[in-house]
Amino acid sequence: MIEKILQKNEEVINYLYFFSKVFFIVLGSFFAYLTKLEEENFHDYGLVTIALIVIYSLIELIISKSNRFYNKSFSKLIYKDFYNFFFSILILVLIASLFKITNQYSRIWLVLLIIYCSLLFTLNKFIFNYFYNYIINSNFLRKNILLIGNFADSKKLINKFIKDNKFHFRACIFMDSQKEQDYFPIQKIKLDKNIIDKINYYHISQIWIIASDTFDRNKIMYKLNTIPIDIRTIHSIDSHKDHFIENINGYEIYETSLSPFYGVNFLIKLFIDYFLAIIFLILTAPLILFFGALILIEDGRPVFFIQNRHGWDGRIIKIMKLRSLKKTRDNFQVKKNDKRILKVGKFIRRFSIDELPQFINVLKGDMSIVGPRPHLTTHNDDFSKQINGFMLRHKCKPGITGLAQINGYRGNIDNNDHLMKRYEHDMKYIKKWSPFLDIYIIAKTAATFLFHKAH
Repeated sequence: MIEKILQKNEEVINYLYFFSKVFFIVLGSFFAYLTKLEEENFHDYGLVTIALIVIYSLIELIISKSNRFYNKSFSKLIYKDFYNFFFSILILVLIASLFKITNQYSRIWLVLLIIYCSLLFTLNKFIFNYFYNYIINSNFLRKNILLIGNFADSKKLINKFIKDNKFHFRACIFMDSQKEQDYFPIQKIKLDKNIIDKINYYHISQIWIIASDTFDRNKIMYKLNTIPIDIRTIHSIDSHKDHFIENINGYEIYETSLSPFYGVNFLIKLFIDYFLAIIFLILTAPLILFFGALILIEDGRPVFFIQNRHGWDGRIIKIMKLRSLKKTRDNFQVKKNDKRILKVGKFIRRFSIDELPQFINVLKGDMSIVGPRPHLTTHNDDFSKQINGFMLRHKCKPGITGLAQINGYRGNIDNNDHLMKRYEHDMKYIKKWSPFLDIYIIAKTAATFLFHKAH
């Protein structure tokens, strides 16, 4: 999940770094107070510290340029962090002089504050550099890349990236016939109808296309338009119109098809998911236990129904539901007055109580509170034949509720128009997504929960 947060930039790390500096300003102020002014009231110096933090935050926001990536350089510490801090101190002193209150505060406290904060800022840089290196080089952030390009271009790129632990090139698609025997310690695959299965098999997290004049990238994108994972285009020179992402090892990397779920907004979504999932599970645990007991009495075990569904990037996840049907091997969609529905199952499905255990899937990280509803994998195979690019719904976590559901397209898919409308709403959600949209969908779902029937 950290890879998803940082997939487009490292603004989350930059925000954490900023808040750590604010924390150390408070700590430096307190240390200065303990060193010299234990007998005085800390309240007044606390107010001065708050004023300093406000000034420092405004300077960081207005004067400093926002960087897409965290800078490990210690020269940046001197140039930016110390400069902004000392400039904040200067403004604070000028304001105090303007109101003629400088005599009310200890100059020794101010000097000690500067000394302590300078030392703490330096220590903080060491700590954050270590933390950053750990995050970037740890196994859970290493990406398995599917590389598409000519053999010579692919070989050149891999040679440049071979020492970079962030990227593992697990599979390649070559756009020419040339290939040195045993050069790549990875599996060469074909761009055919089984490409999604191969991507899942090799745990591919991104696709990189090495731009070249010798093949048509648009034809490749047409073949990849059903694949829900992120796609990037790699250029050795800046000669295109795609959205710039970053420069790595001399290669310009540009956005071709990236999920919008990244950065601070995605972190907010995760917080909402985990917070609400815990609350809802606590509130609905008695319901789950009660109806679980009724299912057990009416039809025996199992109480829960576990199914394979497609998750983010098209990965297979196992979702959990309260069982509402009799034990059967039938795999077709439930219809109105379906004879397979248990007696208690009618009530369970009427009020969507069967969906409540999916909050456990949210806590596991497989699902979100809001997102496209996951279908059976076999149904997705059928739907993909009817709608080109249907699997692009999986460029985010599947959800318990979604934009399609609050607009009336929930329950079983009865016809092609229903399927197309659900797909259109799901794609609109992905394109327009924001934390505020999630909050709106959650609120509207709660408001309509008791008034919408399901089969």
